[in-house]
Amino acid sequence: MHLLARETRSLDEDAQAVDLGQTPADIVFLSFSDADLGAMAMAWQALPGAPGLRLANLGRLRHPMSVDLYVEQVAAGARCIVVRLLGGFDYWAYGVQELFATCRARGIPLAIVPGDVREDERLRAHSTAPDAAVASLDAYLRHGGPANMAGALRLAGHLAGLGPVPVEAPEPLPGAGEYFLTSSPASQREGVKQESPPLAVIVFYRSHLLAADVAPVEALAGAVRARGLAVRALYVSSLKDPDAAAFVAERLRAWRPAVVLNATAFAARQAAAGSPLRAAGVPGLQGFLAVAGRES
Repeated sequence: MHLLARETRSLDEDAQAVDLGQTPADIVFLSFSDADLGAMAMAWQALPGAPGLRLANLGRLRHPMSVDLYVEQVAAGARCIVVRLLGGFDYWAYGVQELFATCRARGIPLAIVPGDVREDERLRAHSTAPDAAVASLDAYLRHGGPANMAGALRLAGHLAGLGPVPVEAPEPLPGAGEYFLTSSPASQREGVKQESPPLAVIVFYRSHLLAADVAPVEALAGAVRARGLAVRALYVSSLKDPDAAAFVAERLRAWRPAVVLNATAFAARQAAAGSPLRAAGVPGLQGFLAVAGRES
């Protein structure tokens, strides 16, 4: 969702007051993006001994009374709060001010980072966590992906006094790469060649990996494997990206699969080189990842 920098109308004007009914926890993470929240939830589930975590969408905390309730009932009892604010200060000004006042008074580390590439010095000015920690949290969340989200969670835990500083620095996720399925054999991860059944290769968008929304890919891989095929998966930022397209074509030629399962819903046919999905000269099947709920 693109928000114009010149938009000055408050998001609080038409909102209704709500009580999210949450209880306090060690760490609170807030964002306008469900993808952010889902990725953080996945990182928390995968982290042994993870501290208590509360997640909330800022879209439900637009009314000043909703903010007051949440700050009093949840934020005031936290040991670290991280906010990723799409659109900048003006899109949640009252919430930023109230969180800042509470965290400053109670000595709670608060890191407020932008939800896009635009810097907003007011967010840094309203953070109470050390500058270096805020910058690292910004990098972890901006780069995204399971490893970076886990790093952000561990750093928040450190700020909460519940663990050491993470040793892994924030690292950008390449525009294309191999996604190692949870059921991938160790030999595949280590690059060991061995005899295997015919191979199916799944191609899906990098954005799903950034949001830790890979359950459909894992489910598809499991269903295909149950029918006697081996499965590997590739993620791409876009098949229109020449580097990503070249990476896919190179992998398909090297792996020589029996079939390509394309979940990008994009044929990527290019006049000169043709589609990278056809690089191995094998059948390709188009798949579509739903963007609506099951009931819809």
